[in-house]
Amino acid sequence: MKEHGRATFLRLTQPAPALLPHARWLLLLFTVAVSINVLTLLYFGGAGHSAIWLLVLIDLVALAGSGYCLAQMLRVHEQAIANQARLTEQIELRDARFRALVQNTSDIVVILDATGQVVYRSPGAERADMLPPQVLTGSSAFEFIHPEDVPRARAFLQEIFQTPRVNLTRDLKLRRADGSWRDFEVVAINLIDEPAVAGIVVTCRDITERKLAELALRASEARNRALVDAIPDMMFRISRGGIYLDFKPSNRFTPLLPSEAFLGKRLSDSLPTDLAECSLRAIEQALETGEPQILEYQLLHEGELRDYEARIVVSAPDEVIAIVRDVTEPRRLEEELRETQKMESIGRLAGGIAHDFNNLLTVIGGCSELLLLDLPENATDQRETVGEIQQAADRAAALTKQLLAFSRKQMLAPQVVQLNEVVAETSAMLRRVLGEHVQIALDLEPALGTVRVDRGQIQQVVMNLAINGRDAMPSGGRLTIATRNARESGGTSHQDGGSTIGEFVVLTVSDTGSGIDAATRARIFEPFFTTKE
Repeated sequence: MKEHGRATFLRLTQPAPALLPHARWLLLLFTVAVSINVLTLLYFGGAGHSAIWLLVLIDLVALAGSGYCLAQMLRVHEQAIANQARLTEQIELRDARFRALVQNTSDIVVILDATGQVVYRSPGAERADMLPPQVLTGSSAFEFIHPEDVPRARAFLQEIFQTPRVNLTRDLKLRRADGSWRDFEVVAINLIDEPAVAGIVVTCRDITERKLAELALRASEARNRALVDAIPDMMFRISRGGIYLDFKPSNRFTPLLPSEAFLGKRLSDSLPTDLAECSLRAIEQALETGEPQILEYQLLHEGELRDYEARIVVSAPDEVIAIVRDVTEPRRLEEELRETQKMESIGRLAGGIAHDFNNLLTVIGGCSELLLLDLPENATDQRETVGEIQQAADRAAALTKQLLAFSRKQMLAPQVVQLNEVVAETSAMLRRVLGEHVQIALDLEPALGTVRVDRGQIQQVVMNLAINGRDAMPSGGRLTIATRNARESGGTSHQDGGSTIGEFVVLTVSDTGSGIDAATRARIFEPFFTTKE
């Protein structure tokens, strides 16, 4: 409503694009009316133009002494008409854009009524190879949902009714025209109370490929996780600055600290200073060169000094993966292998020497026997001297047999022997080997049972134990060799995990030395372990 003097015009309906051609006619109408009130309803419009109705109230007033009438009119402004035309154009452009968007999107847009019937479908349904429009439109939406998903879809529809004007999302399987099923992401909004829509707007996007990619990704992650879990080593993800980001434990050994004690913290918070600095240099070197870095170090873990090997590889622009392995046992096995190889070399050398020495002893023994044949019976002193030579040659021959057994070039020859006799023979040799500062005492069981052993091997065992006892008594002492009978009823454990049942002979070698410390006793049955340099 707009006033100009006493003339008032009221527009009732939508504007027309062309009002100016009627302005002259309206002005003429006003000028012929004198001193009367005119109320009229005017129509403007034409072909190709929107109609406009004007309710015109005309108050014609005779001015005192003027002698003429003044008619006033509110004319329609040309600028307002132009603005209205632009508004109409914008509305039409917006509608065109909307139609282009709906008709060309790859998504399927449908509108459902309150019963779930399809009242509209977009062309995207045809491009997605869904059912033809004449079949889709007017059908129940549940006809195209996989039977397994129908209960979820009904619950979804119920939720849509309860929450109007809110976008809700579900993943459902929908049927295509060829009968196959595809995974769709369904987004729905309840606009039933919107007069221009009066329905539920549903947008469906085919996510089958995405689902397959997600399944493949999960399968790949599961395989990678299985591979990582199968690795017996610890794995650390560490930043360039030396901060622990992630950790995978080992199934063979535990870290120095629980993971919650070092994750998110720096290397220097959990490692010795020198090792932390060395690790940071290795991390920086790996990030700069892209080459794996190997770090070897030792740490005290659960009271034992353990050997570790860390392999550092680049995993991201500013991150590395450190694969840490406890190499204590492999190193020990390597050392044992080297010791075995060394002993084999010594054995081969000893075997060669024993063969050569045995040849010399054969000559000495043969010459001694010839000499005894040549000596007269009354040459007592000379015959005793030659006899001692023969005894020494025999003892030397026994030593060569032990060397050959040590070098594994002599086959073992087990036989039934009286262990007391073997101990007595060996003790006579030991008196010269151990020296005068060690007293040898024999405590032999008179009714000792017989055993089936290799005589030379038993002598070697007694010799080794006796020499160890002598080394434990540098100032002298007493070495006792004892034998006794024993009977076991079972349950006695041995290093090889077996048990003993029956009658046995026990051979014991003891001394009055300093004894064996606990650390040495713990390793006494390890192959090639020795305290000798």
